[in-house]
Amino acid sequence: IIMYCVLFLFLRYQLIGSPTSQCLSRSLSNNTVVWKPKPPICFRPTCPPPPEIKNGTYTGGKNGTFPLNSNVTYMCDPGFSLSGDDLHCITEDNKTGIWRGSVPKCKGDCPRPDLPPHSSLKGGGPEDTYPT
Repeated sequence: IIMYCVLFLFLRYQLIGSPTSQCLSRSLSNNTVVWKPKPPICFRPTCPPPPEIKNGTYTGGKNGTFPLNSNVTYMCDPGFSLSGDDLHCITEDNKTGIWRGSVPKCKGDCPRPDLPPHSSLKGGGPEDTYPT
C-alpha cells in the first residue's frame, strides 16, 4: 500500500516518513500484522508568534497558531500611527515557518505645539506632526 499526503499538498503539508508502507505479518501463529515502516504523517509548518510592537497590537492567525500563508496585521494604539506593513508566514526549507517582511513600528504623533510670543520651533516632522 502506498500512502501519500496528496490531498494536502496544495495546502503546503509535508510528508514526514516513508511514502510507502507495507502490511506485514508479525507472527503466523497469532495472525497479527504490522505496518513496516510506520505510516507517514502529514505536517504543515507554522510560524512562531509574531513580534509584539510597542504601542500597538496585531491580529491574525488561527486559535493562537500561524499556519503558512497567514498574514498578521498590526494596529497602533490611539495617538500613534503605523509605519510599515503586514507580516506574511512563509517557509524556505519546507520544515520551518518564518515571517516575511519588516516588523512595523508605531510612532506617536503630537500636534504642533502652541508657541509663546517671540519664539520659534526647531525640528519637528513633516507637516504638523512631531514624533515623540
